[in-house]
Amino acid sequence: MTLSALRHVRVAIGWTAAALAIAGAPAQAGSRPDARADVSLVRALYVAFAAEAVMQDPMPEQDFVSASPRVLSHFFTPSLVALLARDRACEVRTHEICRLGFSPLWDSQDPAGAAVQVTAGDTPGEVTATVRYPQGLRIPLRYHLVRGRRGWRISDIDSENGRWSLVRLLGAPLAAASPSLADAVITPGGKDLTFLREGRRIHAPRTEPEQQGFSDARISPDGRTLAWLATTANCCTSYPLPMALVVYRDGHVSHVIRDDMAIWAWAFRPDGDTVAYRMALPHGRIYDRYRWRRMSDGRLLGTYECGEDVPPSGPAPAWVTSVAEDCPAPKP
Repeated sequence: MTLSALRHVRVAIGWTAAALAIAGAPAQAGSRPDARADVSLVRALYVAFAAEAVMQDPMPEQDFVSASPRVLSHFFTPSLVALLARDRACEVRTHEICRLGFSPLWDSQDPAGAAVQVTAGDTPGEVTATVRYPQGLRIPLRYHLVRGRRGWRISDIDSENGRWSLVRLLGAPLAAASPSLADAVITPGGKDLTFLREGRRIHAPRTEPEQQGFSDARISPDGRTLAWLATTANCCTSYPLPMALVVYRDGHVSHVIRDDMAIWAWAFRPDGDTVAYRMALPHGRIYDRYRWRRMSDGRLLGTYECGEDVPPSGPAPAWVTSVAEDCPAPKP
């Protein structure tokens, strides 16, 4: 079997598995019969682009962001198709992310392993797609549909908490939607952190009562979020410890993550909305605690622990290995 043929077999298997998972989602109890066509359209949308979740490198025709207006017109209103096409043309022209830096179908930059359940809303034209990831993260997305001459079409998608709307993102002025954070620099000794926001040099604020400095500052891949560790004085070491992970977004500190041990390593996760970090004692025996949290509100999504006297709490998931050091041992 040729590589090309094998690839198409893998695509077919992946699409079939995803289609069965999507088609198997029951309609919400009590849904009206005339609302079933809108639910079917949303399910068909996920079947069409299921390769995004089951293939490491989907082919262009299986990638939502790269789909042609002709394909998108089977699912979306003409006005939304035009907005998607405009953003795609901007990316081709500039070779940069313009307004859409993630896949709205999955609310993620990396939907690998995602499963989805599509259910009817209370009224026709309202549909919910609940995306679940292997790590336990659950993301409800709301689909808004209108019925026209060609049947139901999707007019907008938004997150349940109102964090984003597809129409709002695509309709934003390009300057406002473009990445605005860059060049995060910590001065020697860690006393100060500065960064560029829309071309202006900003000094990062101090958030902790006894903060002595900054460390490990990073900008998210989409350029919209900056996070850093705040180091503070403590009773038992001659040096400050990184005791808080500070998240800066949309021109202000949006959340501060504090825990009960020093944070020695952290990383943005590919979903674009969460972080993983590793905590440990400053000296003594090896004992590592791992946490996975949502940046917007600090919600705890996962935990993992291991150490010299503590057996690992199961196989280490990907969010743990991304920041692991001694325990569990990093993969070669």
